[in-house]
Amino acid sequence: MASVRRASVADTVVRLLMVVLLCLCITCDGHYLNVSSRWLVKEADGQRIKLACVNWAGHLETMLPEGLNRQPLNRLAYHVNGMGFNCVRLTFATYMLTNATIYNRTVAQIFMDAKLEHTLRGIVIHNPELINLPIQDAYACVVQQLTHAGLLIILDNHVSKPQWCCANNDGNGFWGDMFFDTNAWVQGLCLVASMFKDNDQVVGISLRNELRGPKQNINDWYKYMALGANAVHKVNPNTLIILSGLHFDTDLRFLASNHLKNLSFQDKLVYEMHWYTSSYGVNFAKGNLNKACAIATSSVMKGGASMVIPTTNRSFTSPIIISEFGIDQRGGNKANNNFITCFFAFMASMDLDWAYWPLQGDYYIRHGNEGDEEYYGILNSRWNEPRNTNLLSRLQAIQQPWKSGYT
Repeated sequence: MASVRRASVADTVVRLLMVVLLCLCITCDGHYLNVSSRWLVKEADGQRIKLACVNWAGHLETMLPEGLNRQPLNRLAYHVNGMGFNCVRLTFATYMLTNATIYNRTVAQIFMDAKLEHTLRGIVIHNPELINLPIQDAYACVVQQLTHAGLLIILDNHVSKPQWCCANNDGNGFWGDMFFDTNAWVQGLCLVASMFKDNDQVVGISLRNELRGPKQNINDWYKYMALGANAVHKVNPNTLIILSGLHFDTDLRFLASNHLKNLSFQDKLVYEMHWYTSSYGVNFAKGNLNKACAIATSSVMKGGASMVIPTTNRSFTSPIIISEFGIDQRGGNKANNNFITCFFAFMASMDLDWAYWPLQGDYYIRHGNEGDEEYYGILNSRWNEPRNTNLLSRLQAIQQPWKSGYT
């Protein structure tokens, strides 16, 4: 079991102030978001904000957001903005905040321990100011640089133990799994909520990514999601609280008859779903594409996306974020290519908020391979250009909101 940090509020505040000075943080007023029916709106004036995000992984073994060996942090942040995204879903591991053998380790120590000396030299070249920071502070610097670039941020609790995600038997899937300690999870959520509570561009905290595995069940979902949501809201009442479903975040059907109505902050609750080529068992490689797309979109709607549509049988609507989707951008996978065409048609029709998986062109280490390339990544392996300008153009076509009647 992980050693759980007993951090005081004073310690957290002091650490945050130091990071603000180190990173030259700036924040802007007026970005806090609320829920209004199926929409996300600015708390200040009620105008809709559509989240058009990209996922940036910070939950793997090093716990440092990927790519800082390839490009300067500020350049990456502004590059994300320049591609038209207004938001980053930045992932993190609970252990970064709660495990006593990790949270005081510096970036240099973590990379040396992992025998990533070559990768570390790249960080020394491009981001030398991060090398001697504890990993928590280096992560906070990434958040503050995204803020400086004008981006909104969702902090996503991707895993407890830092590692690649996800598998049914990886010990990170559901409360009570080998690495998924409930007390540590709540404490980690509270710490991250506290660290960034004064940054109004940190607009949401996702309580847990892709719940899964043999222990998953609806009763525990209600119990622990309410526990985590209440804990985060108590620390930071301004942030959106984003809740994922079961079965790798494809199933929120149970909410149709029993949503979390006992929580007092309904104007802060948002739900997320994931949709990949294989998510709903549809064969996009063979047969009639229109039929496959109809089956898949029907499954997505039944899985939870229909919560954006009012019905006589449901007393509420809610925003749905498709917080992960993506394809192999090399273009040779017929199923991927057909799926993404279906996906864009659905998203253009529904005007949902979304987050593409992922930004990263490669990884410090993944599956034991240093510099493992990510063919789904928006950026190439040098992190200096888009991997596939055609896909980026299609994403840019759904970045702006188009539905009216949301004020």
